[in-house]
Amino acid sequence: MDKNDLHEVYCLGSIPVDAGRLCFYDLLEKKIKKTFNERKLTKEIKENKKINTINTNSFDISLFADGAYPCYAVVDQYKRIKKIFIELTNSCGWGSSLFEQDKTRIDRLKSETISKKKVPFDYQMDMPIPARIAIDFNRNHRFSYTPWSHYNFIYNDEKFLKKKKNKKIKLCNLKISSNALVIEDSPSISRSDLSLIKVHVSPGTLLWTFPVKERTIIPLENKTYPVYLYYSEKSEKVIIKDFEKNEYMQSNPMFPILSIENLNSIRLEEEIDSRISIHKQRKQYSSDYFLKKVNYFEPNRKTNAEKNITICQLDLDNFKSLDILENIKPKLDTLELRHLYHIEDWSPLFRAYDVKTLKFTNCKFDANDKKPNSWFDVVSRFYFNRNKKDESKPKEFRKLGNLEVIVNGQNIFKKLDKRLKK
Repeated sequence: MDKNDLHEVYCLGSIPVDAGRLCFYDLLEKKIKKTFNERKLTKEIKENKKINTINTNSFDISLFADGAYPCYAVVDQYKRIKKIFIELTNSCGWGSSLFEQDKTRIDRLKSETISKKKVPFDYQMDMPIPARIAIDFNRNHRFSYTPWSHYNFIYNDEKFLKKKKNKKIKLCNLKISSNALVIEDSPSISRSDLSLIKVHVSPGTLLWTFPVKERTIIPLENKTYPVYLYYSEKSEKVIIKDFEKNEYMQSNPMFPILSIENLNSIRLEEEIDSRISIHKQRKQYSSDYFLKKVNYFEPNRKTNAEKNITICQLDLDNFKSLDILENIKPKLDTLELRHLYHIEDWSPLFRAYDVKTLKFTNCKFDANDKKPNSWFDVVSRFYFNRNKKDESKPKEFRKLGNLEVIVNGQNIFKKLDKRLKK
C-alpha cells in the first residue's frame, strides 16, 4: 500500500464475543489449527522474543474479556478496502457502546485494565449477560460516517515504527480458498448456514452486510493474506488517560491491533438503510442511502415538509469529487456536507442552485484559497448571485430568496459580505 495514496479509516462496527476468543478461518475450514493468546503475545513482543510466522487457513486468539471488539477498514479514495483491523481489547467496556463516553464505560475499562495485570494468562472475564444482548449493535446505522483520522498510523507503517516502543509483528499467512473469511467467537456454521453463505460469497455476487447476525463474513479472493499485530507499549496510567479522550464520538486506538492486509477485491458501501456493507469489487457508485434520500422527494410535491439532504464521504463514489450532486432532483431546503476532506473542485454545488441553506460540518478546505472552483471561489459566487439585489436577474432566480451558508454551526454571511465588498 503506497503511503502517498489517499486513504481513510472507517469503523465498521463491533464483533460480539461471548466465548472469550476471536476465530479467523476460511469458510471451508471447520477446525481451528493455531491458537494465540493476546496477553502472552503482548508479553513476548514487549520482551523482544521472536514470534515465528506460520502458514494456515485458520487461527484463534484468546482474549481477556467477553464484550465487543471494534473492527475498522482502511479504504482508498474509491472506497476500496486495503486493510481490515480489529482491536484486541474490549474497548466497548462490558456492555456499553463504542460510541458512548459516559462514566460507566470509562470505569469499566479502567477496572478491566487494572485487573488484566493481576491475574494469570488463562483467566478471562465473563459478562453476566451475553454481548449480543447487552450491546446495541444497531448503533452502526448512522446518518453520516466520520473518518477515524487518529487511526492514520495503520496505513503509514514507517511513521508508526519511528517510535521506539511501537512494533509491527507478522503472525501468519492466512490462506483463503472458499472466497470468504469468517470472523466470530466460536465456529458453529451449520449445513443450512453454509449453503446460504456460499450464495452470498460466490464470485458473481456483490455484497455481504457487516455484521452478519452471529458472525462476520468478508468476501475475498482465493489467495494468501498476511496478518500482522500492531503493538504500542504504554503505561497503565497512559492507557487509562486515553479512555477519557473522545472526539466526535471516537475513542483512541487500543493496542494490540490485529491487521489483515493486502486486500484489493472488496469495497465499503453505505446501504439503503444506512448500514455499512462490504461489496465484492465492482464499478464505483454513489451510495444507495444517498440515492434513496434523493428519490424520496418529488420536486413539485407540496407534502414535502422538509427537504434536507446530508452527504458524507461514504456517499461519494470518489472522495475527491462532488459529481454525486448531478443526482439532486428536488428543490432543497438544506444541503449539508459532512466530513469531506479531499474535494478538489467545489463547482458541482451549483447544481443545487435553488437550495435555501448550505451547511459544511467538519469539512476540510482552505477558506483563503481564491483559485477557480476552490471552496471560497464557489461559495462566494453562489452567495453573491443569490443575495445581491439585482433587478437584471431573471424573475424566477430572484424568487429563490437569499442563501444561508453555515460552517460548523456559524453563519458566515457577514464574513463573506465584507470580503465580497473589497
